[in-house]
Amino acid sequence: MTTPVDLVLDCSFAGVTIGLKKHNDSVIYEEFSAVARSSDRLHVMLRDVVARSSVKYEDIQTIGVTVGPGSFTGCRIGLAVAEAWRLVHPHVQIVGLGTLAVIAKEAIEKHDIKTLFVVLSDAAGNDIYAQTFDASGAPATPPTCLPNMLLEAATSAVLAPKCGAKESPQGAQTAPVAAPAAPIAALLPPLRVAAGLPLIEAAFHVDSVGAHALFLALDDPRCHLSAVPLYVKALTYRHAM
Repeated sequence: MTTPVDLVLDCSFAGVTIGLKKHNDSVIYEEFSAVARSSDRLHVMLRDVVARSSVKYEDIQTIGVTVGPGSFTGCRIGLAVAEAWRLVHPHVQIVGLGTLAVIAKEAIEKHDIKTLFVVLSDAAGNDIYAQTFDASGAPATPPTCLPNMLLEAATSAVLAPKCGAKESPQGAQTAPVAAPAAPIAALLPPLRVAAGLPLIEAAFHVDSVGAHALFLALDDPRCHLSAVPLYVKALTYRHAM
């Protein structure tokens, strides 16, 4: 009998992360592309990853896929690929993973976090996605979308451009930030942070999400969401003239 295999997909940023892992084992294959719009080639990348890892398609039992908040198109592509996979292999279980929860797992792995902290991610249009987590990576608040100016007024930890420039070029995305919580966490319902917590003293960037963090979120039921796109930003549109 073959060992079941888990597959993880992340298309919620500019690039793509794919990972394969046998149950109770380490990651056996990981593919990462930072190229913009890599999600357009997800099906091709996935085929190549499975071929190079020597995993059989029928061995894959669970697919963990990020559902947002993040790239509108990327999250939908990841979910579409997972659903298409299940059409061919009906035994497959699809698990939605919160993008900010995966970033939280990545931050905990790389930094010594011992308190509540907030993950901030660029939502475009001068907005920021935000969610508070405890030191184990368990969500303490639901994800929300807040005006960037509100966060700047509450904390000195501001998103910095990935390009490293002082000002982000128009259209450039900024890297997600994880920072100790307070007083910003008080803005995220329903959590009310007790008085006495220090102001945000440090922030660090998470430029990409690795397969290991995706598997950590997949193994933690507290990070699981429905396998549908997660939208927390108000929809805006213009009428055609």
